[in-house]
Amino acid sequence: MKKKLLLFLTVFVLLLTVGCGKDTKTLVIELEGNPTTGYQWAVAEGTGMELIDIKEEYIQNEHEEGMAGVGGVYKYTITGLKPGTASVTFLYKRAWEETEEDKKVVYTITVDEELNITETHE
Repeated sequence: MKKKLLLFLTVFVLLLTVGCGKDTKTLVIELEGNPTTGYQWAVAEGTGMELIDIKEEYIQNEHEEGMAGVGGVYKYTITGLKPGTASVTFLYKRAWEETEEDKKVVYTITVDEELNITETHE
């Protein structure tokens, strides 16, 4: 009986430890892109945008000096401001045209009472 209790407590502590390291106050979305082609990721539309804050950063891939046409990653860092659900649409397109190459990704972001964030996307 004592061995079972000790095993149970050990597993419980391990599960708590594994779950404690994850930051659930921010959500980072990384979308690959190459602005040298004219295509860029942008927040196109959304609902519940007052519930979240979105910071955008573009990080160019490592490359040899003098190389042109290098792509990178559009990094969006989202934090919750108020509890609720927001829907954010990201579009990858050229500003001056619409083509079959355009991409669309929709994220549904839920902010709980403690401003923790969970997401799903299409």
